[in-house]
Amino acid sequence: MARVGLESRLKPFFRLARTIRKHKDGVLAAVELVLSNGRLEGLNSKAACSHTAPTASTQPTR
Repeated sequence: MARVGLESRLKPFFRLARTIRKHKDGVLAAVELVLSNGRLEGLNSKAACSHTAPTASTQPTR
């Protein structure tokens, strides 16, 4: 697939093929080891929510 992309005249396919070739070892290792970034994404989501959640000090008082 990367070879077809490198021969393509469409810039997005060329860039995809070049990226796959550049990171080939990491991609293959992730596929073979069945790695997932689900835990990291969950942690990131919690951190993002904590930045946007209102706190008692920022809520208007009545």
